[in-house]
Amino acid sequence: EIFYFSSYKTKERDGATSLYNNYVTQQLQLAQPVEFIDGDCLINLDILEAVKSIAGCDNDVVVVSLIGPQGSGKSNLVKYLFGNALGYPVKKSTSGITIQIARLRIRDEIKTVLLLDTEGT
Repeated sequence: EIFYFSSYKTKERDGATSLYNNYVTQQLQLAQPVEFIDGDCLINLDILEAVKSIAGCDNDVVVVSLIGPQGSGKSNLVKYLFGNALGYPVKKSTSGITIQIARLRIRDEIKTVLLLDTEGT
């Protein structure tokens, strides 16, 4: 019975993980920011897989990473440059690193842009 219970809990957890991964993939496809590395420096490898599948390994990817002191306006710069169409949430401060995928026209070509917004120091 203990084995049955533990395997049930594992299946339940795996189901929740699958739902979360589907949600994250959907958010990234909608150009919504997703926490890639949390405030404790834990990396969500499932998000990395989703990013690779959405961005495409064969495409050129432009990576934009923002670093700087807390409260210096990194997230506001993203909002200003890329507009609210990217759906940046209204938060007091970023925790860890959020990742976002956008498709932008750069020199008459559509490019995949990977935005990394970091927690301030």
